[in-house]
Amino acid sequence: KYNFGDSWIIKQVATLDAEEGWAEDDDDGSVLPDLEGELANMSEEAYGAMLEAMGRVPLETRIAHLLLAVAGADGDVAEEELDALSAHLATVMTQLGSELDPGRVLRFAKKHDEDQELFDETVELLGQHLSSGMLAALIQMAREVAEADETSEDEEDLLAHLVESWQIEE
Repeated sequence: KYNFGDSWIIKQVATLDAEEGWAEDDDDGSVLPDLEGELANMSEEAYGAMLEAMGRVPLETRIAHLLLAVAGADGDVAEEELDALSAHLATVMTQLGSELDPGRVLRFAKKHDEDQELFDETVELLGQHLSSGMLAALIQMAREVAEADETSEDEEDLLAHLVESWQIEE
């Protein structure tokens, strides 16, 4: 169905036992990068180019818009999805050291939830400026938001679009 039947979608990965020596020391056990580390590893020139390209809409707002688009792909943003989105947004903003108000960021995203041009631009800019590992982490965040109330076919289609756009192998 996705990518002409040439894709795999991993919906759940088994957790490995810490006693077997596979556990990580980080907070969530993820092998995917976080934004704080991603941005710290960027050169000043690359970071400046990303900020300039983002223009009037900051990174955290673009991420909120992206997550909201996935949650609302089925025409409805359930309370569970909104809770998951808020939790991820709080983490993102902490990692970025953002001084913006999370509620205000989310309100902006909701106000522009029908803005396809902003969504397309965000997908393109994130693809140009972030590593594949960070893009995979964003897809994982979006998947967790969508799965908060059972993932619809429309949400799966949008997630598949992100994977294809960013050339991420799931």
